Amino acid sequence: MRKLKQATAVAALAISSIAMAGVATASTVETTDEFTIQGKCGDDYDIQTSGARATASLWCHNGKIYIDGWVKDIAADGECAEVYGNVGDRKFRSPLACPKGDEEYFSYSGKGSTAKVYLREF
Repeated sequence: MRKLKQATAVAALAISSIAMAGVATASTVETTDEFTIQGKCGDDYDIQTSGARATASLWCHNGKIYIDGWVKDIAADGECAEVYGNVGDRKFRSPLACPKGDEEYFSYSGKGSTAKVYLREF
């Protein structure tokens, strides 16, 4: 597995517009309901909210960026977990992970070298 890199991230409450700054590293970062990362080729993430966890790897080949990972519902709170965003020039949404313990895998690609990825519960 690639060495986990730091990424600047913004954690936001899903219902409010108040945002807090955080950093995603090799250890998980806990927030309330949503977590956002901006990444580039070679970045790996392990991110967590109060009821969801996800890992993602970004890699590039021939002008495209790829994201591979999984999302898991970790709380018996009646909510589902989802990873969504843009990978290169394409939008994506992972399968929903719910109820607690459900883990869903995803893999997407698009033209470019950057990605904006969100982990949320709803």
